Amino acid sequence: MQQRVREITALADGNRKAAIAFAARVLHMPFDRVRRIFYRDAARIEAHEADRIRAYVQAAEKLIKARADYEKQRSAYLADAHPALVCLAPGELAEDEVSQAAQKTVTGRE
Repeated sequence: MQQRVREITALADGNRKAAIAFAARVLHMPFDRVRRIFYRDAARIEAHEADRIRAYVQAAEKLIKARADYEKQRSAYLADAHPALVCLAPGELAEDEVSQAAQKTVTGRE
């Protein structure tokens, strides 16, 4: 679970305290509890906490996959579409720092 919490904190900008606060917010857990898991100070991790952490990571992976699928379909459409129809194509998704960091963290690629 420590590794999963570290993956979540990697999504945040700023110092380590801000990253742990971010993880606490998205996991809906107390800051001190997330800090203890992050530093392996937790004597044990309750089942509901582990489930919450796993669920967040799975949701992030699902969103990253959906975004990649969208971009793939959009690129295929633009490559095959008649030039007059290209203007009807949906726009490219905005690149934000959190989704980029999430993709790097979840896929393990830089």
